[in-house]
Amino acid sequence: EEGDLLAALRETLSQASPGARPAILVEATGTARRLPAAIESGLLRIATEAVTNAVKHAQAGEVRVELAYSSGEVRLTVRDDGCGFDASAA
Repeated sequence: EEGDLLAALRETLSQASPGARPAILVEATGTARRLPAAIESGLLRIATEAVTNAVKHAQAGEVRVELAYSSGEVRLTVRDDGCGFDASAA
């Protein structure tokens, strides 16, 4: 509530991987701005779940989280270098 979304992501996601692996990198592009609380909360929850899944299941060495601010929108991207899974077997 007191900080911005980028700071909240960094703080929350730093706890997602208690060891050194995977490395979790959080960055923003564009001009950051405050969003409605419900949107910021939703983006934080989505990022947390995606990173948690990468840490637990993907055997990732690195997870990148990016907030991209542009005119009229914000985009959250979470990428990892993990092993993935066979979607046809799921």
